[in-house]
Amino acid sequence: MVSFFGLGGQPKLRPFKVTDMMQVLDIIEQHDEDDAEEAYQNLQESHEGMFVLSKGGKIIGVTGADADDHVEGICWLSWTYVREEYQGQGFGRMMFDQLRGMLEDGGVRRLFISTSDYMEDGVDLYAKAKAFYQAMGAQLELRINDYHDRNEARFIYGLDVPVLDFENTPEAATDVGEAGSIYFTGLDSLPESKGGFGMNWVEEIEGESQGDKVPLETLKTAAIQQGARFLVAAPPSVFEKSVEQGLKEGGFQKVGKLKDYYEKSIDQVYWVCFL
Repeated sequence: MVSFFGLGGQPKLRPFKVTDMMQVLDIIEQHDEDDAEEAYQNLQESHEGMFVLSKGGKIIGVTGADADDHVEGICWLSWTYVREEYQGQGFGRMMFDQLRGMLEDGGVRRLFISTSDYMEDGVDLYAKAKAFYQAMGAQLELRINDYHDRNEARFIYGLDVPVLDFENTPEAATDVGEAGSIYFTGLDSLPESKGGFGMNWVEEIEGESQGDKVPLETLKTAAIQQGARFLVAAPPSVFEKSVEQGLKEGGFQKVGKLKDYYEKSIDQVYWVCFL
């Protein structure tokens, strides 16, 4: 019997090659022209961690993951699309499952997925994508309204990469060390946002200089001078108490967290202040 997927069995993800660029961009452009332009710039700079799915010599899907810049074992889903004429046939799930397996083999423990609710002609362009991520088991962990632009929110989904053995699921850590303290040192513009700035922080260690402590009001003033619309503070949950009161007094609101971001039971907590 001839397999539905051809004589070679199920299509397998393979690493992206420069010669794949035009077919990959064509797939992405079917969904969003702006994404295709951004993907072209990104893939020219680096295509590490990117993969394609081909069938009969034709590329029918693209996916990949970027390692987090700050924490080991964390990745972010990269450009993930299936050619329009092949949608609804299980190829998206196939790509996602294969990618998840490769990430697990590479020691990745959590995958985060960032998307938005960008509207075009009254249609949410990423509605199907968000539904797909949820179908794959991802949970919505964070929503920041007006992040990308006014009336365009950022959504972050989280997914445990290893497939859990429910008969032998590891217990959450109960000892995450003594709660210390942090302080803020400066600002950085936030990627893919218009007017968003994140506040840099360092752990306060007695007797060691980690950076100049900058008062919250000073940071807010500096952000306003740079045309900021909003500020984001994202401390680890284990240090949150040391800045919580100051953030509340400074007009920040807690909007969510990325679960187990730093390690098991240590989340990244998001506070936002619109200026």
